[in-house]
Amino acid sequence: MSIKPNPRVVVSSLLGSEFKTHTHRPNLAMRDLGIGDATNGAIGIHIVRAIKPYDKADDIGEHHHIAEFQYFFVLKGWQRMHIDDVGEVTVHAGEGWLQSGEVDHEVLDYSDDLEVLCINMPQKFQTVSSSRSAES
Repeated sequence: MSIKPNPRVVVSSLLGSEFKTHTHRPNLAMRDLGIGDATNGAIGIHIVRAIKPYDKADDIGEHHHIAEFQYFFVLKGWQRMHIDDVGEVTVHAGEGWLQSGEVDHEVLDYSDDLEVLCINMPQKFQTVSSSRSAES
């Protein structure tokens, strides 16, 4: 796949940028780094930050995404989750994971200072509750 950025250079500065409430999780906020606009929606890169302590009631449960590519890298803190075919995993600052868009997963807990860099293809994708989550 060839992606020709437009414009060719994008600089994302923390000054003047804002974190907006996460679409599916009111306990998290997202900062878009502007790559989606620059790649005509082919790639999305954002930072997700905890704004409230983990509460299962604020989370979406087990789900997967309809996406071609997803990579996550923990910048601060830690996150514990369950990933199908892997089991329970805890990732800490400096660690990351690649996840197919069809893999069911669920966040189980995270630190109050959690920040995760998220890279997705495409920029916008669908989130689907798993059938097991819908049954519970």
